[in-house]
Amino acid sequence: MATDRITISAGGKDFVTSLSTLKSSGAGYFEALLGPTGRSMTKGRKRARADDDEPPHELFVDRDPDLFGDVLAFMRSGRIPAATRTDAARLEDLRDEAEFFAYDDLATACTEAVDALVAALEAMTPPAPVAQSLRCTNVPCNGTPLAVSVPKGQVLFLASATIAGPGSTAHRYSKTEKQKEDETAVGSYLTFSGEQHEPDFQLMTGHPDLPNKVVLAHVAIDHFRTDGEHGLHVDFRQDLRICLSADSNINQEVNFTARGPADCCWSLAIWVGHADAIPGLTQRPAAPPTRAVPRTHRGEDDDSFTTVMLAAMLARRRSAARTRLATMSAIAHLAARR
Repeated sequence: MATDRITISAGGKDFVTSLSTLKSSGAGYFEALLGPTGRSMTKGRKRARADDDEPPHELFVDRDPDLFGDVLAFMRSGRIPAATRTDAARLEDLRDEAEFFAYDDLATACTEAVDALVAALEAMTPPAPVAQSLRCTNVPCNGTPLAVSVPKGQVLFLASATIAGPGSTAHRYSKTEKQKEDETAVGSYLTFSGEQHEPDFQLMTGHPDLPNKVVLAHVAIDHFRTDGEHGLHVDFRQDLRICLSADSNINQEVNFTARGPADCCWSLAIWVGHADAIPGLTQRPAAPPTRAVPRTHRGEDDDSFTTVMLAAMLARRRSAARTRLATMSAIAHLAARR
């Protein structure tokens, strides 16, 4: 009497299932073994009997019994057991089993589970802090604002600001004949080529549409003179080292404006990026140790799932067609020998 029940011995451990489960699973190994090819192989080894067309009630596969349990579970439910889905090493081994059994659906499910683990690991690992290269840009003193984009979570570090432009060109001149007659007028003078004789330079930050601005640097320069024995030096560079964030979460910008002679500007040296990655702003912390992903599967070979294992596992992805062809070729070879 025909029965749908079948016992599979995998590595010495018996698994009881149904023929319909094996045939409808999509595993090419069992489809071939339980189909016409498999029956012809059986007939070739014994005399024909009335029940020769009946499928076998027992099968032996020389595979790992622990992993075969997962293969059979996928045949029954169409999903990988939850404990296995969190075990990267076991998923890699299970994918090898899927290739042996020519089981494309299981191989695809293993790949998707691995991708999910990789995505979870990346989500738990904060991105390495980055900073753009040091940039130099000019803020004109004619009132035109300058907006610098600052991505969310990053800062702008204003290292220095230097007064520049044609109107800030300094030169020294000697006394005129009239000045020489004035004993109080001694030494040399420092003046500017700009039209304004009393340049006043201000560098500010704040939203361009709002009246209130924060002054970052303020330099007022007059005509200087010395006693003729000491040099006169004016440092137009302001070492600011100021850290700024964006004006709001909407535009993600830091805005600069400047006041002074129209033909002058402030030349800025700035960094934009994560605070930990900007040189001189903070000391970058040491890289955190590799973290293991929690696992729920228990076993004697229950190794921790680490980033290194994931990388090695992804590098080992092999083509399922190679093993499938080898398996089908072996079955065809046995059939040809009958």
